[in-house]
Amino acid sequence: MAIHMGGVTLTTATAQTSSSLHSSKAPKKIKQKHSGLLPQNRRRFTGQTLPQGRRSHSAFRDLVAIVILFMLVQENPRKTRLSRRSRKQIRRKTFPLILDANMAKDSHERSPLLKRHKKQKDDEEEDKPIQPASRFGRTFRKIFTSQAHERKSTEEKEDEFETNAQGLREVYAGYPEKHIFRHGNGVKTSKYSLLTFPFLNTWEQFRRLANLYFLINSIIALFPSISPVNPITTILPLAFVFGVTAIKEAWEDWKRHRADHKVNSFNCQVFDLQSGKFEKVKWSKLKAGHIVKIKEKQQIPADVVLLSSSEEKGIAFVEASSLDGEAGLRRREPLKQTADLNNEEALKEWLQQGVIVECERPNERMSSFEGRIKFEESNEKFQHESDREEESEESGQLPLTMKQMLLRSCTLESTEWAVGIVVYTGHDTRTMRNAKSPQFKLSAFEHSINHFLILLLVYTLIIMVASALTGTLWQNSQDDSLWYLPLSDSPFITFLMLLPTFLILYNVTIPISLYVSMEMVKVALTFFVSHDIKMYDEGSDTRAKPRTSSIIEELGQIGYVFADKTGTLTVNVMKLITCSINEKLYDFPRDEEEEEGESVDTRAENPEKSQNILEYLGADGKGKKGRGGSDDNKDKVDEFMFLLAICNSVIPQPNPDNPEETLFAGSSPDESALVESAKKAGYVLQSRTMETVKINDEEYKVLNNIEFTSDRKKMSSIIRTKDNKIVLYTKGADSAILENLTKDDIRQKTEEHIKSFAENGLRTLCMAKKEIDESTYKEWNDKYKKASSSLRDRDKKMDEVSAEIEKDLELIGAVAIEDKLQKKVPQSIQTLRDAGLKVWVLTGDKLETAVNIAKTANLINPEEMNVVTVRKDDGDVIEQLQKAKSKWKKNTGEKENALVVDGSALTEIFKKNKKDFYKTSKQCKSVLVCRASPLQKSEVVALYKEMQKKKLLAIGDGANDVSMIREAHVGVGISGREGMQAAMSSDYAIAQFRFLVPLLLVHGRWAYKRLSKLVLYSFYKNITFCMCQFWFAYYNRYSGQTLFDSWSLSMFNTLFTSLPILVVAAFDQDVSRRSMKDYPQLYRESIDKPSFSLKWATLWFVEGIIHSAIIFFGVVFLFSQGAITSHGHDFGLWTLGTAVYTVVIITVNVKLALEVNSWNLWILASLVFSVVIWFVWLALFSFVPPSANALFNDNVLYGVPIFLLRSYVFWSCCILLPFLCLIPDFGYKYLRRRYNPFNWQIVEEIEKFGVDQEKRPKKEKKKRHSNRTPLRSVSEHYSNIEL
Repeated sequence: MAIHMGGVTLTTATAQTSSSLHSSKAPKKIKQKHSGLLPQNRRRFTGQTLPQGRRSHSAFRDLVAIVILFMLVQENPRKTRLSRRSRKQIRRKTFPLILDANMAKDSHERSPLLKRHKKQKDDEEEDKPIQPASRFGRTFRKIFTSQAHERKSTEEKEDEFETNAQGLREVYAGYPEKHIFRHGNGVKTSKYSLLTFPFLNTWEQFRRLANLYFLINSIIALFPSISPVNPITTILPLAFVFGVTAIKEAWEDWKRHRADHKVNSFNCQVFDLQSGKFEKVKWSKLKAGHIVKIKEKQQIPADVVLLSSSEEKGIAFVEASSLDGEAGLRRREPLKQTADLNNEEALKEWLQQGVIVECERPNERMSSFEGRIKFEESNEKFQHESDREEESEESGQLPLTMKQMLLRSCTLESTEWAVGIVVYTGHDTRTMRNAKSPQFKLSAFEHSINHFLILLLVYTLIIMVASALTGTLWQNSQDDSLWYLPLSDSPFITFLMLLPTFLILYNVTIPISLYVSMEMVKVALTFFVSHDIKMYDEGSDTRAKPRTSSIIEELGQIGYVFADKTGTLTVNVMKLITCSINEKLYDFPRDEEEEEGESVDTRAENPEKSQNILEYLGADGKGKKGRGGSDDNKDKVDEFMFLLAICNSVIPQPNPDNPEETLFAGSSPDESALVESAKKAGYVLQSRTMETVKINDEEYKVLNNIEFTSDRKKMSSIIRTKDNKIVLYTKGADSAILENLTKDDIRQKTEEHIKSFAENGLRTLCMAKKEIDESTYKEWNDKYKKASSSLRDRDKKMDEVSAEIEKDLELIGAVAIEDKLQKKVPQSIQTLRDAGLKVWVLTGDKLETAVNIAKTANLINPEEMNVVTVRKDDGDVIEQLQKAKSKWKKNTGEKENALVVDGSALTEIFKKNKKDFYKTSKQCKSVLVCRASPLQKSEVVALYKEMQKKKLLAIGDGANDVSMIREAHVGVGISGREGMQAAMSSDYAIAQFRFLVPLLLVHGRWAYKRLSKLVLYSFYKNITFCMCQFWFAYYNRYSGQTLFDSWSLSMFNTLFTSLPILVVAAFDQDVSRRSMKDYPQLYRESIDKPSFSLKWATLWFVEGIIHSAIIFFGVVFLFSQGAITSHGHDFGLWTLGTAVYTVVIITVNVKLALEVNSWNLWILASLVFSVVIWFVWLALFSFVPPSANALFNDNVLYGVPIFLLRSYVFWSCCILLPFLCLIPDFGYKYLRRRYNPFNWQIVEEIEKFGVDQEKRPKKEKKKRHSNRTPLRSVSEHYSNIEL
């Protein structure tokens, strides 16, 4: 049977064919050859005998399943998801069905490489629940899952690509059609589609308690029998809030859709094996196995293994700043065997050999790749997997590393074209695996708001039930005279009818616009951060960049700062200062134009005299080499400088601005600094290829480059010299080099120099060499090649083989590299400590270097601190911690504590008892962790995050700081010279460490104070307004009658009282930026005495209840004293309600005015507008008759305001009652400021009047109370105030 679909033929054996292969007495499981197989595609498979009458039905059923699955894949290949069990069942059933892909005209052009059977899983995996495989099932599950819009974490992503028995991905070069059930290269970063947006966005918004609460009210309002207000007026505010948020989300997602469509529509050139030419294909149609051709200035469409290029030996250069922000070209080298595939004929011939790229499954690692290219021999192309298990792992294989990888989104530069094999596509690429959406963080501030909202909801339910119960009891105690009330014979029915009525009347208790107001204010505060000129770095032209606005108030509550050192506290601009060569010291002169930063080179006096190395070598410092010295050390110095120039991975590049100048692009600033220093000494690195290095016009053959790894802590180059010797040159950390020496002639003296360098805060590296004979090298090189082609623990095997050659070394010398502190780092750390923050430094540097930097940065001061150092070599680490705590307990002086911990000691501590480390370090003002790995940094932050409640901030600049930044409550990245990975993973990105001070002390504190005021005031004004309805219920015998008209009731939060608090929350400030710098102790109030707490919320809540009582009963009392119109009529219900409404608006606005600390035009205008717009509203409704419009068919204010505004009683209420409400506020603020002022109030007076008492007004001097502390003494001793 054959069915044709879009050029693909599905062929299956008929029942007759199957019956001829089996007898009725055949065993249950047999091996058979399918008659429908083509000769070159013949595969063995295991089948099961079925009764003859069922075989055709089973084959037809399976074929229908394949057709349906094929249609789903074609419709949306990326979204087709099958469970593990479903895929296994489909493979069992589909392999007897031959996929005869008619993609080639001749049989020899067809791929000989069909996918092997995947080994059967354990029975436990088969029993796992099947996930919805249908598109409807997936959509349904997404819609009703709370986190449907969030993409699976990379750890949970299942690799759906077919893998071999070893769990490795196999890519068939030139034959992408062999990878069945695969999605293409299209990417989707959007959250919604037209189908899912209404459901998902609705679900997201109603996850907020307040929105759900108002939704219930809106539904109840639709029933006229129980709703006292117009349902439109209840629904409209919710619809407004809901709509604003939905439009914002839709706009942002639409931009993501446009970006996705733009990227997916890019064109690339794909090699067609039939025609032997490259054809245009959209990015979204690209699949694993395609051969692509990228031209200069084009982006790489997927993760590609480089085969060849237009350059010599196939080398290509890519610019990868889009990945990590690091500028400069990255060099990529193809395999020697593929470098000559520079034309279509050679490429086609090579692909027809049966090329398979065997590589690791998709992952997030941007710096490593393990894979290999292998070829299928003609006699073993299609043998069963089990027959190949004994095949040698390394036979006929070409190892692939990161040197051959071109990652998606990089740009091809300085290369006319490049050709490669696509191995990862779409969301499997490294770029997309790392392109995680910013992590949503809910601040503790919002947690507190949610808790208080729950309490407020409970209070609302209490008064609602009390009102409904009271109304039920009263109505059922009356006779039939109350014919106008919808009474029921059953008290229970009456209670049930009154309950939702009061729910609608009291729903204003919870501010509906609170979340929207908070988001708007946060966006405004984030805008101020990004446009703060004081946080602009002119040198790098970088502004502060907030990457989220959801936790900006968290910046005002930080208790701990965890900082990296290199690039965070230092500028990460390395300069070679001095070196030790064969027991002698040589200095490099400083440049006339020094880089920015503060030097940490203390230049301690040394009894040994050092010599200027440029003078010694006779070099001019610009690359010209002189004759040099004539002493016995000349050869050692020459060899030392030669090692600096050749043992590295630096690529020389011409300077685009000055072609005569050469720039050195290295993997780290250290390498570039060493090569630059070698150039000054006359050893110029001119070019580098895969096999050669050119230095001073002489070419040297590079046999091997053993790259630096964090485990080995060194790198090596094996060079064939001019005299045909093989020499290994190596450089690395002193701990990695000194332990592998064979001679100790100069070790002791060199170690003394290294210790001296480290004590002066300089980074140190050791240099060594080793001569290797031919036989030893050949034997080692065979092992190295074998290890490099392994896909099982390749890194471990390569490190083991490298260790065999990197021993018995001869020490040449050591270098000392200076990394200057950034500007104002010591002052910034001191300011943060004065503000009550504890600053920790977690660095990978050695202990002596880190301690010196800490001293220079004002982090550790041995004269003022009790410093304890914990090392693994000094004994049991837990005992050392216990001794430290005992020592500090005995300390009764004023000295603070500081702890220094080595990385190896920290590892032991976390293995034994990490709580001891927490208890000990908690007593310290400063902690320094040395030789810390990225994992240890995140573990330390996670420990403190778990053990205490204070908020943590982590700041770093490199990829090794990303885990720490993500772990902390607030992550800050520095846009440094190590790239942008830290900045892109952070919540806030800044250019210099000193900008952390205004970010926390100014913007963080302001944000926390402002948002606290916003929330407290929102609760206050709503309680004041709502409780007026509650007091009025007594007068209408709890019948559910509303005091206010429906439209005014619905507009209280959205129109009349929302603008002033928004403006105040955006612009108000209690003290200026300058004062926060002078008095950083003010920051402690945000931590020790928070502005938003249950205490303050309760005070505002109670004040709202008191004000509502004064307003309502005051209006009732004044109106009862002869409030009669000119026609002799009483004003009535709506007149009373309008008067109460007006007094509430005036009172809450004056209350807000009392809370303003710094006035400006915007704040004044918003307060005036809030009152004026209410009177304009009254004027408009006064002339709109009830029948004019369906929306206003219940306009009860028609004609009322005209009579009301003519009454002196009304104006008396507007003036007298707000004054009565706010007399206690005036009195409290006066007495508090006069006799027990807050610290910010003292600073506020210092700002206005100055410290000197003579600057104060004379009247103020006479009125001063004798018991009040003079401002002069407060200012002078402010640092001693305990907040």
